[in-house]
Amino acid sequence: MEPAEIARRRLAAQGVAGPAEPSVAGAAHRLLATQAQDLHGAEWALALRSTGLRSDVDEALASGTVVRTWPMRGTLLIVARHDARWLTELAAPRSFAASASIWRRAGLVEGDFVTAASVARDVLAGGRALPRAALLRAFDEAGLETSGGRGSHLIRRIAGEAVIVLGPAHGTEQTLVLFDEWLPDAERLDRDEALARLADRYLSGHGPATVHDLAWWGGLTVTEAKRAVALAGDAVERHDDGLLVSARSAGAGALGADRAGGPDVRLLPPFDELLLGYRDRSATLAAADFARVVPHSNGLFSAVLTVDGVVVGVWRRSLVGSATSADASVEVEVEPFAPLPGAVASAVERRAAEYARHLGRRLILRL
Repeated sequence: MEPAEIARRRLAAQGVAGPAEPSVAGAAHRLLATQAQDLHGAEWALALRSTGLRSDVDEALASGTVVRTWPMRGTLLIVARHDARWLTELAAPRSFAASASIWRRAGLVEGDFVTAASVARDVLAGGRALPRAALLRAFDEAGLETSGGRGSHLIRRIAGEAVIVLGPAHGTEQTLVLFDEWLPDAERLDRDEALARLADRYLSGHGPATVHDLAWWGGLTVTEAKRAVALAGDAVERHDDGLLVSARSAGAGALGADRAGGPDVRLLPPFDELLLGYRDRSATLAAADFARVVPHSNGLFSAVLTVDGVVVGVWRRSLVGSATSADASVEVEVEPFAPLPGAVASAVERRAAEYARHLGRRLILRL
């Protein structure tokens, strides 16, 4: 399969191109897990695959139809509520092993995590929702040292044990709630069922991809990823070049054109799944352009401009005025790697306008 076809198919599989999902929860379900360490970026990632409005994402988080938590790779992700338990129970324990040396250097021992879980169950019981700072104070009062990043480690670990999860917002800050109370209907699967589900859902929402892509994304060993694909059985179609696709979308791949015709042009957020969803990103990002997208070699991915699924530039936004003020605007500055054809430049203007509508702000575009 040629790189251009891989890029096109991934656009369609991820729901970037083609019909939008009817809801934010549908977009979250389609991707299975959406990078969310940058919450504003995650909101745009889900909105552009569904309704295009930030308020819809905020409402989904507030109602619990989607949740933000640490199910795998020690990374904050947004998942649909029904997927939160099985994915966390499958993938989070392996991330604990990867973080064990960091936790030891921070002075944390296993008993500290046990205490943190017990404290969280006590102070959050009965449907209570506490901001992060309040939960950390409860840890401190129980004799746990939370300074120097230890509080973050404690929260991430017990979230990975499905004790807590991020809940509704309190002002500008999300709260923490008990997993079992906030998500009582989250699905449970045994390990083999979860592995098969992971392979099927990852490929339906990201394919074409390889076993190594699946292993990286799911925080699995390659052996576990191969087993997951085998357990998925006929749900996976295998290609001779090592690429895997979902049998449900094996015939997909038509390029989703911009509404006005022409190439498919997108302004994707930082850490978008079109890049972060794969170990091998060469179909979407040329090696020569990697340093432009990750300029400080620190793993922080910039927002990108794509044409037909291939990165051709970066962009950044600046907010002007408060969200409720009459002059509230967003300045979008686009930096293409090479001069853009007229049709692409026009499409960028439309995409920037969509982003401004998503935020409910007036657009100032610098291209």
